[in-house]
Amino acid sequence: MKYRADIDGLRTVAVLSVVLFHAGVAKLTGGFVGVDIFFVISGFLISNLIVHDANCAGFSILTFYERRVRRIFPALIVVILFCILAGYIIYAPDDYVRLGHSIPPVTLFFSNIYFWKSVSYFDPQADLNALLHTWSLSVEEQFYIFYPILLLMLHKWRLPARVILSVLALASLLLATVLVQLKPSAAFYLLPTRTWELMVGGIVAFWPRQEERSYTTELVASISGLVMIVVPVLVYDSATPFPGLAALPPVLGAGLIIWSGAGSRWTPVHRLLASRPMVFVGLASYSLYLWHFPLLAFTSYMYGGRAPLNAALVACAAAFALALLSLYVVEQPVRRRHSSARLMTVALPSAAMIAIAVTGVMIAKSNGLPGRLDERSARMLAVSGDRTRHHAECMSNGNVIVAPAKACVLGTAGATPHTLLWGDSHALVTATAMELAARRRGATLLFAATADCPIGVGFAISDTTERGLTTTPSYRYCGYYNEAMLARALNDHAITTVVLSSRWSNWRIGAPANLAESAVDLRLVDARGIAASVAGNRAIFERGFMAVLRRLDGSGKRVFIVAPVPEPPASVPEALYVQRFGLAPPLKELSLTDYQTRHASILAFFAKVHRELPAVRFIRPVAILCDTAGRCPMLHDGIPVYFDHNHLSVDAARRTAPLYDGVFAP
Repeated sequence: MKYRADIDGLRTVAVLSVVLFHAGVAKLTGGFVGVDIFFVISGFLISNLIVHDANCAGFSILTFYERRVRRIFPALIVVILFCILAGYIIYAPDDYVRLGHSIPPVTLFFSNIYFWKSVSYFDPQADLNALLHTWSLSVEEQFYIFYPILLLMLHKWRLPARVILSVLALASLLLATVLVQLKPSAAFYLLPTRTWELMVGGIVAFWPRQEERSYTTELVASISGLVMIVVPVLVYDSATPFPGLAALPPVLGAGLIIWSGAGSRWTPVHRLLASRPMVFVGLASYSLYLWHFPLLAFTSYMYGGRAPLNAALVACAAAFALALLSLYVVEQPVRRRHSSARLMTVALPSAAMIAIAVTGVMIAKSNGLPGRLDERSARMLAVSGDRTRHHAECMSNGNVIVAPAKACVLGTAGATPHTLLWGDSHALVTATAMELAARRRGATLLFAATADCPIGVGFAISDTTERGLTTTPSYRYCGYYNEAMLARALNDHAITTVVLSSRWSNWRIGAPANLAESAVDLRLVDARGIAASVAGNRAIFERGFMAVLRRLDGSGKRVFIVAPVPEPPASVPEALYVQRFGLAPPLKELSLTDYQTRHASILAFFAKVHRELPAVRFIRPVAILCDTAGRCPMLHDGIPVYFDHNHLSVDAARRTAPLYDGVFAP
């Protein structure tokens, strides 16, 4: 196949769409479709290469994979080594551990599976995963395990390749269309739902060449193809179900441009794509794709979140400079080396990839090399570990279930527990405070929690939305947990007091998401049906919660409700850590006004509870966490008050222990 400069120009369209999308350019909300354009180009070029070699009786699987190694490995090795070094300098230990965990999947080309299991591509925090973008390389390399063999079989048996590839592509597209509704993250990352995009390129490669094809046909096809790419780039966003039917326009658009450029006369679209600037960028597109995401990730990390647009564009410019350096110093010299020098072009890069994978394992096993931190950073980040220093062993989470019948006994050994603590992950914090108060009183308490489970009976968490979360055992257990906790509180006559603690202002009542987290579409369901929206959860929650209060109050139990805590807009230890780079804005101190605004809905509901059930008492942590001037500090005696963006640290929880003395009073 003769060289097609317009295809290098199409690479430019693809890579700039992706790069500027990741940089946060507001108008390019669908720039992620650039990856799909790359898939079509790759499928087309590889199909041509395999067919050419097969027709010349010179195709060799070993030679094919040697070419892939020479094409993919060198620049990728350099970028991963850069990430290891930059991560050592920039990342906190936990983040460096995450980088270490991701390196072996990247080097072994199953990072798409790894990231499918660990992070959503459109999660705001995904921007901080320096190697997240390598998922697409893994998809391609997995595709090229079976695709050359398939084409050789079709060639040997003289089967209609275009027809068979079309059938396989249609099956993959149908799977993507279904799976994107059921398991969107799996549909996004995994090969079976992306195969059709690469095969579209193969179908174009096998399309009969028509020398007398009209110029008008090619002009209409090329313009249509460009429109089918540009419109999704401008219109799609993270809410677009992808890569189902929404992926058809950019994929078919890329196919039309490639197909219409095979004639003897180029259209204005092809002349634009083949212009020198477009080709210049396109030649460096692979390296630019590799470099841009780590530089954006590290820049965003130092800003304590998404980097401002001007800083992101500077990072992109640096990525382009490194891409050119990589192209001329690394990529081209290796690709031009004579194929007989396999020790240099295959064996050494492969050995380097193995060594890098081992390095990643060592980083993960070393807990992120915490010894490299200065004293202040170490002290701040140590609080992040409080997520395991609270009584996490007493909470159902993920695949782990802690039944109320197996509730933890906390406090004074040997004492009969008369108090039951009921709630979610915020109850973990409450448990730490209550345990200290119980020991001072010679008392004990029973405690079992379920993560992200709202307190109430008669409802459950629906699995019709956010199935990646709602199909896990702990989410499915939520309804049963609440019923079992109520039964234990009512039927265990030793229990005289019930404490209810939860992250009240969460998705369950339609409250807005904390700025540090992405919103989730989780719905409650009761006998009246599934909530029509997240806001519709409020009525279901209030009915179920009031039912609990009335049952407990009517049975003579003392009931305490732990009111919400102030919520900072960022994970406090990490936000304080990145201040060392001088780029992140100062962490804004919270105030009682912020607290009342964030929790306005639940505080109004609690006021209603107080009017209807005056025997129910409230414990208000803000009495300790905020001062008389209405300030709610992030630090106390140099120690972060939170271990993330909404849970109190162990130190802060213990400071609230006096609030619970009345719980254990006779």
